[in-house]
Amino acid sequence: MNVWLNAFSPQLGQNAFTQFQLATSTSVTQSTYSLGGLSDGTYQIYPPYLSGFDTVPPGPQTVVVSSGAGTLNILVKQNTGQISGTVTLPGANNDYNLVHLSLQGPVSKEVDLTSGPGIR
Repeated sequence: MNVWLNAFSPQLGQNAFTQFQLATSTSVTQSTYSLGGLSDGTYQIYPPYLSGFDTVPPGPQTVVVSSGAGTLNILVKQNTGQISGTVTLPGANNDYNLVHLSLQGPVSKEVDLTSGPGIR
């Protein structure tokens, strides 16, 4: 899988992009990256967006380039959570086939119920 990574220094107005490869055929993968041509300063590294994964900690991370060098290791964890619940219609209504659920976020999902109150 080809992954993009970018760094930006608001103070310097400088940015850089790179790409690297991650194996998709293993349970654990790692790769090295390098962003060259940066001036000394503080940079925000914007981790790659990978569907079903989040960086730890989440969001941009800061790295300082001093004397031409800076180091930042990026950890990405797979999301394994789930949302479950019960839909209860008022009174004697049982037209669950008219119920539509929409999960919004980095990974969106649309669900139409077919019958019964239990969903997953």
